[in-house]
Amino acid sequence: MKKNLKIFALALGVISMLCTLQVKAAVQETKADYEAKGLSYYIKENTSSVSVKITSGKRVVNIPEIVIIEKKEYTVTELLSNSIPHDSIILESKYKKVGRDAKEYVKNNKTQTVNIPKTVKKIEKGAFSYYSKLKKINVAEENPVYMSTEKGLFSKNGKILYAAVQGTGTYKVRKGVEVIADRAFVTTKYEKVILPESCYKVGSRAFFKCSKLKRLQGKNFCVCGNYAFYGTKVKGTDRYGTMKFAI
Repeated sequence: MKKNLKIFALALGVISMLCTLQVKAAVQETKADYEAKGLSYYIKENTSSVSVKITSGKRVVNIPEIVIIEKKEYTVTELLSNSIPHDSIILESKYKKVGRDAKEYVKNNKTQTVNIPKTVKKIEKGAFSYYSKLKKINVAEENPVYMSTEKGLFSKNGKILYAAVQGTGTYKVRKGVEVIADRAFVTTKYEKVILPESCYKVGSRAFFKCSKLKRLQGKNFCVCGNYAFYGTKVKGTDRYGTMKFAI
């Protein structure tokens, strides 16, 4: 009987220990079909188009409209984030599961300017996460989906802010923006962000690990994604960086 009790106690101890550990299973990254000038290209199955990933830290990155792979011409239609996928959760006491980032982003400490052509119709959320020196995102005027200003990357109609460029002090979001997209400000150095009256939503991890951010000013902001302010100094958030609003 005593032996059984010892085994049972040991089992409970192991379970308790596991409930405080982070479980991470790496997923093998897809191999690029072609690499050139710090860019990796991935051919989209049964199409004549490719996705591109910025894989080296050049000061100025020019994404081309067309790329030749094995004597065949492909149109560059998508910009991917430079991230490594993985399965990751953190188990806490009482078996509560708390979701964590499904990707690990590669830091880019050199790139200052990214030029995006008219052919790119899709940009992955977080494509510019951890770009610590990024000052300019230039989108071709003919691009039907995106546009850019000195402030960053926006939807063509100006209603969504996809990525803010790096800076300090106060960032004033342009008028007309309704949504701050997922990961839009990740690791930027702003201390204060001012939202326009039109803005009602801040996406998941929008200000993730913006360690200098102390204040968010906005009158109509009422929707907050998970971990939006994790790692900031903004008041009024829960332990995971999410604001709760009474409806």
